[in-house]
Amino acid sequence: MSPRTLTPTFTTVVVAVVVALVAGFVPSDYLWDTVSIGTLGAFIVVALGVMVLRRSQPGLERPFRVPFFPVTPLLTIVVCVYVLSGLPAITWIIFGCWLAVVLAFYLLWGRRHAVLNDVAAGTAPAAAGTEDGR
Repeated sequence: MSPRTLTPTFTTVVVAVVVALVAGFVPSDYLWDTVSIGTLGAFIVVALGVMVLRRSQPGLERPFRVPFFPVTPLLTIVVCVYVLSGLPAITWIIFGCWLAVVLAFYLLWGRRHAVLNDVAAGTAPAAAGTEDGR
């Protein structure tokens, strides 16, 4: 972590190198479709998250409100599913493989090492430079 910018510089460099290698060796049509499926999937998750939070936590402070709720998130999901339906089968296979790898990593390593586990247990270390972490 960079002390000046508070950004994960090592992780940023590693991701940049991996992305550059993938971009250099994978045909661009596969990359475009794979990036599209990931982005559209993320849009769907965000739209679902907006709807779930509106229902489950209606009193939550919201500095930005989604216009025309619930029409906007529903239209987002419908349009994304429509675009996803036109992607080739190989894109779905690649997406499924990546999803399996990420879920396996999360279930096998990420859940046990998450900082939120320490926060929930009350054993999280204080933030750097402060005595009580605030």
